[in-house]
Amino acid sequence: MPFPHIPSSIPTSLGRLEITMSQDPAYVDEDGNPQPEERHIRFKLEVIDQDGEMIGLNPLQGDLEPYLTLAEKTALLNFMNSLRARAETEILP
Repeated sequence: MPFPHIPSSIPTSLGRLEITMSQDPAYVDEDGNPQPEERHIRFKLEVIDQDGEMIGLNPLQGDLEPYLTLAEKTALLNFMNSLRARAETEILP
């Protein structure tokens, strides 16, 4: 056969997991229209093969929110709100 055999990767472990949370406060735009608060919880996950290499060129990534329970979402929202309140107290005059 003229083409070399390309061995298939077998996922054997998970590598780095990264979770990013962001919160943009509600605001009024230049036309006077109120804009709602925006929150995002995203993830990146490396899948490692039998040779210790990451499968694919990029980690798996996406929106984490659909995979969270209501209790987890509430806990994360409370955590973000607590951090924002603490930052306002410590940073703003």
